[in-house]
Amino acid sequence: MHLNHNEITLLYNSNHPRDKQVIPYAMTICSKINKQDVSSMDISATMFEVMVDRLGCEAKDLINKADPEYQAKHRGHEYKPKMWFKAIKNNPNLLKAPIAMYKNKIVVCKNPTDVLKLR
Repeated sequence: MHLNHNEITLLYNSNHPRDKQVIPYAMTICSKINKQDVSSMDISATMFEVMVDRLGCEAKDLINKADPEYQAKHRGHEYKPKMWFKAIKNNPNLLKAPIAMYKNKIVVCKNPTDVLKLR
């Protein structure tokens, strides 16, 4: 797991247009962005757990419940964060929105401009 307080850590799905739109906004805050792309990288489940913990939410809260795979395979299940992360790695569209972390702040970017809350 790689976390540096002097860079923005962004957990996102590069296959989703909204997620890619977060990056230019993030660069207005910090030029160093640690892009953790759930669709192409081998990302640590520990990083996901740290983000869930810092957000003070349940891992399931970060899941796109409208996704057909969620409806077919995961609806009604209660998993530990590592299992939700495994589901996201298998289907990156299950990640509801990018998660950005910078210094002591963290935000779920439902809109690309939400990353500006890290300022």
